[in-house]
This record gives sequence, structure tokens and C-alpha cells, in this order.
Amino acid sequence: MALVLLAGCAAEEGAPPSAPSMTTTQSSSGPSAPEVAHPIDLSEYDACDLVGPADVGIVGYDSDVQMGLGDDECFYMPNSGGSGGMVLTVYREASPLVSAYERDAETYEKFEPWDFHGYPGVVEAETIESGVCIVIVGTADDQGVMVLKYPDVGRDPEMIDAACGLLTLLGERIVENLGV
Repeated sequence: MALVLLAGCAAEEGAPPSAPSMTTTQSSSGPSAPEVAHPIDLSEYDACDLVGPADVGIVGYDSDVQMGLGDDECFYMPNSGGSGGMVLTVYREASPLVSAYERDAETYEKFEPWDFHGYPGVVEAETIESGVCIVIVGTADDQGVMVLKYPDVGRDPEMIDAACGLLTLLGERIVENLGV
């Protein structure tokens, strides 16, 4: 639940949300995250360099309207200059995929395992009404990328599939940009 709250509200207008911290311990009670067959080490990648202008354009955002939040996070604003936003986070020391399976698989309304060009991932939303979509790509058993997009206008439950659909395309582009 904290993930959606962080994504939906900022301390001040225009301030980007922060991504949640992750853990790598596997839970024995729910489904386990799939292993990554061909790991990619993310230690040399900056979050803002994982997607180019055409990639960000997939979700209707402008790559020029971004704020690098250190090497690990990049925040994008919509082309319209309106509300909403997208955060791309690189996890170098903990797997967001493992964390998603531990905490989200049985509690999120939308939780779909996904294959991003041979790399395991998930497409999820805590609640459909929130309009917030999250795509996670596992790049190694202890690393990964998470893209969180919250609504540009209103929170229309019918828009979640469209938003998540666009983010899955972006997840595939991230894997392609990593040289796979």
C-alpha cells in the first residue's frame, strides 16, 4: 500500500515520488519469483540512460522533462505538463521481482507474470481504482528495474489496462536497450 501512496502523492507539487526499498528474501508461503536465466549486471547503468526519447514517447512522455534522482532513479513528466508522472528505478542490490512476488502476488488486484524478451517480470497494480501501474523486470536474481506510472488525469479504472499495456512495451525496450 505504501507504494501507491508514494506514487500518488508528493510532498510538494512537482516533487517526484521515491521508489520503495526492496528486500531479497524469498517467502515460502506464496509463489516464488522465477530465476533469471541470463543475468545482466546493472552496476554500470544509470536509470535515466535505460530509455531513450522514442522509448519514453511510448507512454506519452518527453525525455527532456526528466529529473535524475541519483544514478538509481529517473522521474518523467507527461508531455502535457499536467499531473502524473513516471519513475524508473534501477535496483542494484535487491531484486524488485523477488519483492513483488513476496508482497504483491496474493494481495494486488492485478498481478500478471510477464516475459520481457526472456527476462521474467510482472505487471501489477495494487488496486485497479488507483490507476497506478507498475512493471518490474528481473535482470539478475538480485537486481532489476521497476517502472511506476501514476495517472496523468483522473483515476479511471478503465485506463489501467491501457497504462499497463504501454508500460509493458517500455519494459521490453529497456531489455532491448540493455543489449539483449
